[in-house]
Amino acid sequence: MPPGDTKEKILDEAERLFADHGFSDTSLRDITAGAGVNLAAVNYHFGSKEELIKAVFERRVGPLNRQRLEILDRLETSSEPPALAEVVDAFIDPPLRICCEGSPIFMRLFGQTYSHPDANLTRIMVEQFREVAFRFGRAIHRAVPHLDEHDVFWRLVFMVGSMAHSLALTEMVPKIAGEQHRIESVEEFKAHLIPFLVAGLSAPATPRQASAKTTDRGGNR
Repeated sequence: MPPGDTKEKILDEAERLFADHGFSDTSLRDITAGAGVNLAAVNYHFGSKEELIKAVFERRVGPLNRQRLEILDRLETSSEPPALAEVVDAFIDPPLRICCEGSPIFMRLFGQTYSHPDANLTRIMVEQFREVAFRFGRAIHRAVPHLDEHDVFWRLVFMVGSMAHSLALTEMVPKIAGEQHRIESVEEFKAHLIPFLVAGLSAPATPRQASAKTTDRGGNR
């Protein structure tokens, strides 16, 4: 088998098993057995399980994030700053299309990422999304200038969480609530999700609570 084919088989099987069983509950032996290769092949192509996990994400998330940034670049070449809804659309459209029209495994993989985080996964995710978070955070801030950076940061986090949770439940919701609640297309998904996200992102600034450190040494102020 050509080396490239072996590497892709390992990545395909690792992605499937990580999506179905989680990262900690999937061993390299599980992956090699499913891919029909030996452990030496995994070590040759990736070196370690952590590097294999990183490669699985890079294969999917790298092109996804490049597409997001390309859309944002086009929006920002206009003489007028992009509207908040356009920024949100640029962020959510690529993953929605992958999950709804392309690979359902990708959706399950992200579900595992958010439901079973660990230190290695966090580091990998930070590396993959640092530039996207910075660029989209800046674009959102320009669209909602009444917010400070702290508010923008957390609302970006909530946007990611809403999108990821919604994607993870797309197949479950019709089984629980009935087929009338099935979303049939990316456009329908966005028609529901974008107004919700825009409303949350553009809400009034969050009041700052007094810090607990304002008490004196005796517990009084």
